[in-house]
Amino acid sequence: MFCHNCGASQTDNASFCAQCGARQTPEDAEVGASDAGAPSIGSSLSGSAANDAAPAGVTRATRTDERPRRSRVGIAVLWLITIAWVSLVSLHAYANWPRFSQLGANGLWDFLIRALAPIVLFWLVMGYLQLASKLRQSAALNAQAARLVGDTEKAAALVSGLVKQAQAALHRVETEVEKLRDQEKGRLRAVQPRWEVNGRIAHEKVHEINLRNAGAAATGLSVVCDKSLPIAVILSETNFVDRGATLTIKAMFLEERRDAFELKLHYTDGANEPRVAHIVVSNIEVAIKQDEV
Repeated sequence: MFCHNCGASQTDNASFCAQCGARQTPEDAEVGASDAGAPSIGSSLSGSAANDAAPAGVTRATRTDERPRRSRVGIAVLWLITIAWVSLVSLHAYANWPRFSQLGANGLWDFLIRALAPIVLFWLVMGYLQLASKLRQSAALNAQAARLVGDTEKAAALVSGLVKQAQAALHRVETEVEKLRDQEKGRLRAVQPRWEVNGRIAHEKVHEINLRNAGAAATGLSVVCDKSLPIAVILSETNFVDRGATLTIKAMFLEERRDAFELKLHYTDGANEPRVAHIVVSNIEVAIKQDEV
């Protein structure tokens, strides 16, 4: 008779196969004899089966019981490695948080993808190895491999779709953020005073500079000048200058007159934020430069 597992020739009264160690029964003997003329799956994989064969006296059921145990141990190891990797990435992000907090959305997204890519690849490789180990014991290796390829293509298509959705969502977020920034800039500009030079009168030792407010109202006004200059500055209004009103600045020199100097006009805008306007006086004209918002 022939072994029902590997097809090796056996004695008629053999209880175990001398080649692979599988138990022999009369029913198995009849099946082995009927299939002796055709090449069996076991014989086609005899090279790998011989390496994985159990010693005499160890049944196939015993080896089958060991596989789930090894599979559970492998999954536990994978989870331990995954938890350790995620912990290391978290510690790295925590230790370098000041630098990470300065990154934009694209930088954080790129860091997250690079951090998770190795562990995802590790899971895929180990999953593939486990599947390959199981498929080597099955006669449906080619069919399952084909299904695996199909599942991989579906997973790749799903991942590609998720990536596109994530990119679209990120683009929408960036667009909304840009809109909010523009709205905030517009709000800030709306509450800013806008000073325009409305003329200058130069007396013997007094410069009278008129500024017209073409923007929002300004409050809490004061003027600062270079302390090395023998000059005294008087404002026509220090509390409130409304839109369209004129602010007069008188610069009085205590010694000789100067036609080139600089003043700093401090005030508070409509958002209650402090601002500074730089007034530069030259022999020809008066120029004013305000904070950019």
